[in-house]
Amino acid sequence: MARRTIRMLATALIGLVLFAGGCTTPSSPPTVATSSPASPSVTASATTAPDFTQPEAGLEIIRKLIDAAGNSRTIMVQVSRTEATVTVVVGAEAQAWGYRDGAIKQVATDIQYVDQAIFDINDFNLSDVGALFRTASSVSGSDAQQSLQVVDYSGGDVLMTVSTNPESRPVFFRSDGTLVSTLDFHTKSGIEEGLTDAIGQKQQVFRVGVDSALGAYIDYVGMNNTTLRRLRPAKFPASTSGRSNAPDRPEFHASVVSADRIWQVLEGLRQEGTFTSETVWSVAVEDREGTGTPKMYFTVGGTSFTTTLDGEKVG
Repeated sequence: MARRTIRMLATALIGLVLFAGGCTTPSSPPTVATSSPASPSVTASATTAPDFTQPEAGLEIIRKLIDAAGNSRTIMVQVSRTEATVTVVVGAEAQAWGYRDGAIKQVATDIQYVDQAIFDINDFNLSDVGALFRTASSVSGSDAQQSLQVVDYSGGDVLMTVSTNPESRPVFFRSDGTLVSTLDFHTKSGIEEGLTDAIGQKQQVFRVGVDSALGAYIDYVGMNNTTLRRLRPAKFPASTSGRSNAPDRPEFHASVVSADRIWQVLEGLRQEGTFTSETVWSVAVEDREGTGTPKMYFTVGGTSFTTTLDGEKVG
């Protein structure tokens, strides 16, 4: 009896094993990988926000936005840590494309195209937006919600500007990424950089000047015989403004004006004790007498005198 019981139990156990082996649990259907649209961010993912301040990230998203727009006639670029916008000209209309909420798409813009300078982003050093932000922070004293903008600043001059929110002092950069410095017009280097920025690419002018309170400037002939002034103040880039009055002096080539010679005159006065870092001064280089050769007309601390272009006093 015992043997029969054991045999029956063994048979039942074997049956259970065989039954279990033959009844496999149905597997889940294979998962099909769905590819979401390619992210325009170098580092963006479903869980990680992009960071366009990382090296090359800002430039890459700008290029992707231009590709999406299908037009490289760019008039403005804006980049923050997590967002970017490019505004291009299509026909005569400004259109904007942006990176928002993980996607590249056309976005609304209130910008109108009114003959702003069209530029090529490849002419600008945008390889490290974060480095520009760090430099700007050291100048302005703020890194709150920094934003980089590339746009026609004045008269066709396209510059890079970093601003903050809340607003602090804007910080300007040239196309190569170098800082537009704050100038001291009581130094040789300040006079030299100021004149270089004011003159720019202009050749024919009828006045070149430096004013310790105003900045470095040139006056030249505009359309319809008007006067244009290009001014480089101490804390801002050069900008151009128009005046309705006609030019009142003969033109000459801007290259005849030398910052070295201007400083030579001021340095001589400094050695005499009549020029200091606090002295109010100015010089206007122009051809008042119509001789074909301009002279330098100084006013230093209330005293006026005239020199040749070489800095020799006359009269």
